[in-house]
Amino acid sequence: MKPYKLPRRLVRDRIAWILEQSRGKRVLHLGFVGHPNLQRHLEGTYWLHRRLVEVASEVVGVDSAEHDVARLQAHEDLGTMLYGDAERLDELDLKPFDLVIAGEILEHLHRPGDALDGMRRKLAPGGRLLITVPNAYCLRRMIRIPFGWEMVHHDHVAYYSHRTLTRLLSSHGYAVEFAAGYRVPPDQSTKKNYLLDRVASWISPNLCDGLAYRARAEA
Repeated sequence: MKPYKLPRRLVRDRIAWILEQSRGKRVLHLGFVGHPNLQRHLEGTYWLHRRLVEVASEVVGVDSAEHDVARLQAHEDLGTMLYGDAERLDELDLKPFDLVIAGEILEHLHRPGDALDGMRRKLAPGGRLLITVPNAYCLRRMIRIPFGWEMVHHDHVAYYSHRTLTRLLSSHGYAVEFAAGYRVPPDQSTKKNYLLDRVASWISPNLCDGLAYRARAEA
């Protein structure tokens, strides 16, 4: 065991960061359904997939929520939407993409290595992978531990830190180009959690709610 130097970059808005790098690109959006409340998606302005369709040249969404994908396919203005498993991407007949987005899905996967291998094979030459995950060491989670509580989504099966995510990516053929902590915007959180995340980012970006990474496939 030894210490590792951590990055000190901060992404203030995860969605804006993703959209900025998606403009004019051919994008594969994994886990595109996101929130189970589809009506909220269709009526609101926050849903990442809808906003990607507005800025990218082409968007293909893949999600394992079969019923939700079937319902959303009726909306022709949302790009191509497919039912599929992020851990078995090779089963989908897809052309290479400029950008693969895996936002808040890695922590749900039992075989993240299989998923990362599949994502790499879906990248066009010069393509990039964007990953965001909850931060294992976010202040909002850590302050509850001494009191005997763990704050975690019921469907998460893993935690990631800067070091473990970097190690996972490098072991599956990626070179990390950008790494940062990200802060949750006020319209996407409760007031208490938003203020706590602001305090965390002031102390260190590495105590923020999540991690944001950009990587390329190694030659």
